[in-house]
Amino acid sequence: MAVTETPPETVEAASAAATSAPRSQPSGLAAVLGSGDHKTIGRLYVLSSLLLGAGVLVLGLLFGVEAVKPETWDVFSSAHAMQLFTLLRVATVFLLAFPLVIGVALVVVPLQVGAHTVAFPRAAAASYWGWLLGSILLIASYIADGGPFGTSAQGIDLWIAALGLVVVSLLVAAVSLATTVLALRAPGMTLDRTPLYAWSVAVAAVMWLVTLPVMVGFLVLMYVDHRHAGVSLGSSSSLYGALSWIFRNPQIYVVAIPVLGFVGDVVSTSAGTRSKGRGLAHTAIGIFGTVSFGAFLAVPSTHAVESVLMIVLALVAVVPVLAIGALAADSVRRGKIKVNPGLAYALASLVALLLGTVAGAAGTIPGVLEVPEGALASDSIFFLGVTHAVVMA
Repeated sequence: MAVTETPPETVEAASAAATSAPRSQPSGLAAVLGSGDHKTIGRLYVLSSLLLGAGVLVLGLLFGVEAVKPETWDVFSSAHAMQLFTLLRVATVFLLAFPLVIGVALVVVPLQVGAHTVAFPRAAAASYWGWLLGSILLIASYIADGGPFGTSAQGIDLWIAALGLVVVSLLVAAVSLATTVLALRAPGMTLDRTPLYAWSVAVAAVMWLVTLPVMVGFLVLMYVDHRHAGVSLGSSSSLYGALSWIFRNPQIYVVAIPVLGFVGDVVSTSAGTRSKGRGLAHTAIGIFGTVSFGAFLAVPSTHAVESVLMIVLALVAVVPVLAIGALAADSVRRGKIKVNPGLAYALASLVALLLGTVAGAAGTIPGVLEVPEGALASDSIFFLGVTHAVVMA
């Protein structure tokens, strides 16, 4: 053996030492920032959405004060009122409702289906940081006088890009959640035996993946059109109108699909009994998800908004909510109910969703609402209340 070669026993000893030496794990802030744990990611989503939701609540209260005497403009200036109103609508749905639902689902769903973690954990982590960055840029775009009804060209471009980043990030999280339920279930757990909440999250994630890409496509068209002087879509005031279908029924129901599964699981657990109508509950959740498809309203049209299809979807959406309520009542009847905060929250959510769907169905029936000539019923304060009821659920 040449003197420059390493003795075999030395190599073996070094390899054994390297194998036995424990790898240092990050802690503190570094552990949070680089975590792929589904519980950590979910909690980050929940905490961030609640913090942003506090700002949304304050803005909503200010608009409530302004609505007392709208002709005086005591709180907002007439030049920025509509701009801030669009911030309220966009932030309520994409900075509060969607991330809050996703955060809870990331924590709970893997535990319900027996998975060690969520599918594509790094993608789930990337979705959070992408959503957070997009949310910050979205708020910054309004500060820069961008967004719908804004006057800054750069601010409007930033608004479109930021909202696109937010939606794409939510879609990545939807892929992770849907794959977790469909592919990472414990051995022996078929789809028909999936817990109601996990099933409702899977249905919701699929509907997000079906409808939200339409919004992304519109944002791309908006960006290109705005860069070319608004030849097709018009000025900045038309940006919100092109996306208004997202904030009304039936599309807004996609946010509340997991509410039905949450109610079913919480009531059964609190009553200490198994739901006899599990198959019916799965079907009801699937139907509610199907009738939540509102992408056909993406092209503004009076005929689409006031069509027979719109009325049918709005009426059918009430039935699954009533079905879940009936199954919950049956669980209470057969079991021994234990009143707890979770049960109270579940029942309150069910009532809010029922009110929202019933009001949405009533509003779509011709002649129920008095609408000024040339205006659409969907643009009224009535449907704004429907949106808020669904988001509250």
